[in-house]
Amino acid sequence: MLAKAHASGSRGWSLALFSALSLLCASPLAVALVNWLATLLVKPDPLPRMDFSEGIPPESRTLVVVPTMLTNPRGIESLVESLEVRFLANREDNLYFGLLTDFLDASEETIPGDGELVQLARKGIEELNDKYGSATSGPFFLFHRPRRWNPQERTWMGYERKRGKLAELNLLLRGGGTDCFSIVVGRTADVSNVRFVIPSTRIRNCRATRRGSSSERCRTR
Repeated sequence: MLAKAHASGSRGWSLALFSALSLLCASPLAVALVNWLATLLVKPDPLPRMDFSEGIPPESRTLVVVPTMLTNPRGIESLVESLEVRFLANREDNLYFGLLTDFLDASEETIPGDGELVQLARKGIEELNDKYGSATSGPFFLFHRPRRWNPQERTWMGYERKRGKLAELNLLLRGGGTDCFSIVVGRTADVSNVRFVIPSTRIRNCRATRRGSSSERCRTR
């Protein structure tokens, strides 16, 4: 560009000014200046969010689920403990918590030790409901799926893994998919009209239900 300007007859101060402007446009300072001007000239629009500052109403009943695998007794104890921590950090009416589980992949539909793992998970959920629930309801659930044969991978596994778990859970909450889960622990009537499902893969220290809408929240109705 400078060569073209010189060839066109630009001389002296005009060429120097053109050079300075060219360098400015190509520098990080120009990018920062444009970004700063954009914040002054463009009015931001706040994103819509849900106001749960007064608690979760019945029409927004929510289920927080942990998609996971039943691998060994120590792992199950850790899962139950972390579910309790989630509950204690977010104690709200109309908010429920569950483990959404599969077995590890295997060469057979059932293998030794499967029953022990399921019973341990069941016991953990029932103990939590005894501890924090009432005579008619409890905030904790276990949704466990059996292995199914996958001809592509030639193994017995949970159907479509995490994505399949969530899809079949939503189907169950809508009144279908009863054959998708081999074991459901908890009072299913409490979650029959759940509106939102929140997959949770890690413990959050904040009170999620007080912060409005979440990017992890999925409509089930």
